Amino acid sequence: MKATTPVSTADGSPTLYSETYCEHYHSLSGAYEESLHKFVYPSNVLEKSRSQSVKVLDICFGLGYNSLSTLEHGCNGYPINITAIEKDENVIERASNLSYPFKAWTHLMKSLGKDQEVDYKNGNIQLVVADARHCLEGIHEEYDVIYLDPFSTLKNPELWTYHFFKELKDRLKSDGCIVTYSSALPVQRGFMKCGLNVYRTQAVGRRRGGTIASLSKRKDLEVLSPKEQFLLEHSDGSIPYRDPKLQSSPEEILIKRKKLIKYLLKKKKIYKVKHCYKAQMWEKRPIDK
Repeated sequence: MKATTPVSTADGSPTLYSETYCEHYHSLSGAYEESLHKFVYPSNVLEKSRSQSVKVLDICFGLGYNSLSTLEHGCNGYPINITAIEKDENVIERASNLSYPFKAWTHLMKSLGKDQEVDYKNGNIQLVVADARHCLEGIHEEYDVIYLDPFSTLKNPELWTYHFFKELKDRLKSDGCIVTYSSALPVQRGFMKCGLNVYRTQAVGRRRGGTIASLSKRKDLEVLSPKEQFLLEHSDGSIPYRDPKLQSSPEEILIKRKKLIKYLLKKKKIYKVKHCYKAQMWEKRPIDK
């Protein structure tokens, strides 16, 4: 996977551009800011670490911002132990040359690239270099928080499928949650289909906020609006991505979803998003299927 020269984001922190996925690793509004406000703060990992040790699973470690920010700001509590998964070992090497907001991070990334494990402050990171879909079978821990940070759903759909979400759900503690920057309809519907409670997070650097999917109900989080609930339940835009054997290519996943949507529309099981908006269908009685 190719990554180009560093790009400075609005908060001064660097990111990289992936030539494979044709996307930046982070929002250009601020890589460091995004890690804090889209992942670390909404997850409540810092609050939880004040009373107990915490386990975090970081899917798509990338440049390390989510894990490093967690350890940087969780230094006054109990230990935070992070298992980080990244399939591209070359990006770890590229990241070790970045000028991070904290000088220690550059050294930590170099150590991770060499030893796959580092201790920092009162926590540690263990790096697993593998496709997240394939290495979860060997992970039997239960986690307080799972950070889910792949590229976008259209570029990296294999990590946004309902079947992958089921694997993540099975590795959550009873009060655990999955946190992601994405609020895409098929992502939220996939979480709901797994039996998770879905909540919104505040928008940072993007028009829409992210998502928290929790095993337990949370009164401290923002619930979805009636419009969002309706679109998730009845629109073509919410059909989840599928990958039953966790081995399909991105192209196969996208094609299968497109065919399923076409079939469901033909059978009038769902409605086009644009029709839902035009008719403001969420303001009427829910559709009986």
